[in-house]
Amino acid sequence: MPLVTPGARGEPFVPRGLGSYPLLDHAGRGRVPQIRDIFAQAHALGRPLLRTNAFFEGGTSPARLRNADGTLYEPGLRALDQVLAMAREHGVALILPVANNWDDYGGARAVVRMVSKAADPTAPVDKDRFFDDPRCLRAQHAFIVALLTRENHITGERYGEDPTVFAWELCNEARLGRSPGSRLRHLSQPLRGRASRHPGRTLAAWAVAMRRAFDAGGAQQLVGWGGSGHRGDHGEDMEAVLATGAVDFATLHLYPFATHPGLLRVEPWSARASAAVEVARALVADRAALARRYGVPLLMEEFGWKTGAHTLPDERLQVMRGMLHAAREHGVGTLPWMVAERGRPDYDGLLIRPEQDALGALLSAC
Repeated sequence: MPLVTPGARGEPFVPRGLGSYPLLDHAGRGRVPQIRDIFAQAHALGRPLLRTNAFFEGGTSPARLRNADGTLYEPGLRALDQVLAMAREHGVALILPVANNWDDYGGARAVVRMVSKAADPTAPVDKDRFFDDPRCLRAQHAFIVALLTRENHITGERYGEDPTVFAWELCNEARLGRSPGSRLRHLSQPLRGRASRHPGRTLAAWAVAMRRAFDAGGAQQLVGWGGSGHRGDHGEDMEAVLATGAVDFATLHLYPFATHPGLLRVEPWSARASAAVEVARALVADRAALARRYGVPLLMEEFGWKTGAHTLPDERLQVMRGMLHAAREHGVGTLPWMVAERGRPDYDGLLIRPEQDALGALLSAC
């Protein structure tokens, strides 16, 4: 199912983009050439749509958007202003998740610490409280509204009306751990009388609450899920979220080497690549059918393949080709993971570099 943007711009199309998380950090540290390099790579690949962070909680980074006590940090917000302004200047659109399940750049655990006002900022906290503690919900609601109503000091554009923002996302890879107890019963009638957290019930009610924040802030753009697309395992039940009607599109993060580690034991590499492609094709077909059932498009907004420190280029190419073809078969948008500035260390083994000619040609063509 193609995606349709809101308002007068609305034309059905299948998005083609890339992931690139470092943009806000670069802006906060004054690294303008690195931002321009990433935008240039996106254009060179014919994928001028980037999914990047609109979250950064706590710490001392000049790019943080919220301080450890929850107050907004104006220099960091000005850095986000710059990312939006430079994206507009370079003809690049953005998908912006406003929260992170993981601890990178603060994340959910940092928000829990904010609202707890714990004397020891390093003490262990229950990360999953981000999804059901009323104080976390209020803090995240306020943050979303503050972003949407902010006027960019460079362009004068209100974030919630800026056409540079293709879409917002509720959270990057929202999921629950195994901690018990739920405080979210007041947000959704079906939760009355239920006491334990559940990947479906808890995240579905949380998604409804967060969508209310986007509506309260007057967002004129699409609002997507941002999750990995699990169906009840790994602490996520995307179907329960879609059933609420809280999001405008579903998302899939596809890393078969992580979800199906047995693939890494298959030899030779050509058989391993073929097996990985079959796993990917089945997952894409299933999630595309699920999204259609609820009348929303699907974005395969993170995907990649590696076997360790020395992934064979031909193997990676074969798997990526299979993933892209599966997405095209089902009308699914694609944002492979990931691009960054030239010379950046490949921290997760999934960087797409300009010198990788064959992979670049594939991404440009598909």
